[in-house]
Amino acid sequence: MQRITGRGLELQGDGLARARSRVKAAGFASVSGFVESAPTASLVELAEQLNRSDADSDPLPISADHIGRIWRDEARKGGADALERFARRALVGELHRHLADGWPATVTEESAFQVTHALVTWTGLIGHDLEERANAVFDAIDAAHPPAKWLPANADDPIIASAFTRWGPR
Repeated sequence: MQRITGRGLELQGDGLARARSRVKAAGFASVSGFVESAPTASLVELAEQLNRSDADSDPLPISADHIGRIWRDEARKGGADALERFARRALVGELHRHLADGWPATVTEESAFQVTHALVTWTGLIGHDLEERANAVFDAIDAAHPPAKWLPANADDPIIASAFTRWGPR
């Protein structure tokens, strides 16, 4: 099946239902399970993957926002541990998306922008109500002085795990 591509088409119809349907057709019971199956992929990459599938007859695409909204809702329903896992995994994806060459060895205007962009998109994904917690996590990562080119392999990376000790009360 050929998907129709173009800006704004993912907003037509019920994108959330399309996303759920494609995740199930890919063999996953939940968006959380789908996301965890690719431990470093960003939501943009995951949406592109689902849009390449021909598991349904709906020609319209889905967006990273669709996947993110469903995933965030699943995490919030799962309680504090699920919410933290969601935040950790989402952070890994955004770091890989915005710091493709890894953590900068030195801070330049460009590298500072890339790090800030990762923080801002991650905060938007997890929800602005968690912004204070997100800032504490990012401060902890920065204070850990990750080695040049560092990128977490998954949500259990030691630097990520340590930074989330500052995540705050559940």
